[in-house]
Amino acid sequence: MPHAQRLRSAHLCRLRNAIPVATLLAGILSLSTKVREGHLRFCCPLGSDFHPAIPSVPYSRCEGTFKPIELVMLAQGAAFLEAVRILDDLDIA
Repeated sequence: MPHAQRLRSAHLCRLRNAIPVATLLAGILSLSTKVREGHLRFCCPLGSDFHPAIPSVPYSRCEGTFKPIELVMLAQGAAFLEAVRILDDLDIA
């Protein structure tokens, strides 16, 4: 994504909805994860407790609703555009 390019709604929608949260949590963000009762759980970046990553939808919920862009922003301290660039570079969506 060129730096000066304007972000399109469809592009942001794809990043928010097409990236598997489980892949992002364990592989990219290196957040602590574990499987309990058949659900992948991760250590919430807002707190210190483990919460489920819901496998049937591309977001997770605990103290907030986290989609991939928000998870990257919180876990890596990234600004919005930086988080978008990080997800673009992954090429997993």
